[in-house]
Amino acid sequence: MGCINISKKKDIEIQVTTRVHPVKNHDAVKEYFLENCEQMPKRIKDLFDYVLTSNCLELGKIDLKFLNLSGKRLRPVELVLPYFLHIQYLSLWKTSIGDAGCEIIAPCLEKLTNLNFLCLADNKITAIGMVFISSKFVFLKKLESLELHVNSLQGMGATSLSKSIFHLSSLKKIVLDECEIPNEAIIKLLEVLSKVNSLERMSLDYNQILDSGANLLLQLIPTMPNLKRIALQNAGISLGIQEKLKNSFPHLLFSIA
Repeated sequence: MGCINISKKKDIEIQVTTRVHPVKNHDAVKEYFLENCEQMPKRIKDLFDYVLTSNCLELGKIDLKFLNLSGKRLRPVELVLPYFLHIQYLSLWKTSIGDAGCEIIAPCLEKLTNLNFLCLADNKITAIGMVFISSKFVFLKKLESLELHVNSLQGMGATSLSKSIFHLSSLKKIVLDECEIPNEAIIKLLEVLSKVNSLERMSLDYNQILDSGANLLLQLIPTMPNLKRIALQNAGISLGIQEKLKNSFPHLLFSIA
């Protein structure tokens, strides 16, 4: 896949609201489960079992990757997720939640303050969904890894990230491959990421970094004390600048072509 030229679009204003979750209403959870359990995938049934047996504290990881959670299929996850306040790992990779799912999941993040891993990759998320998710970064002080690759964030989605990512004060890894981010948005995002002192790895393959973004990195990398690895493949960077990056920072592991 090559870099995608993004035309300028009118900014989207989105009103972010907070949903109220009745996290102590076990009767409602049990009723929903009994009515719908036959259609539920096993991994979601297991979550209901933890809730209904009051064993939520035993689970530190929720991995629902590759399940189809589009539309009404996300409802059981919305219902039980607020019970798992202690979980550290949440993967919704390739679950088709889209922007509507982001609006539903985002309020749950307010309670998941122990998360250190969040994956929303390959989910048909655009700038609209990114606004909902990034508005909750302020609650994710322990988040170390954020995976958003293969989503059409484009310029406005990257801008939402840029405005909120400073809240992720423990962030070590961010993956934004194939997010169709244009050069002007990449420039702003790189400037903001350079101020996240804990950052160790960033992956930006298949975005429009171009030589201007790579030259900016030459200036910013010395200000990023914990950076160890950068992925910049198929990002429109000339061979000369690629070599300059690798030669200037031999201590870093580059994935670049």
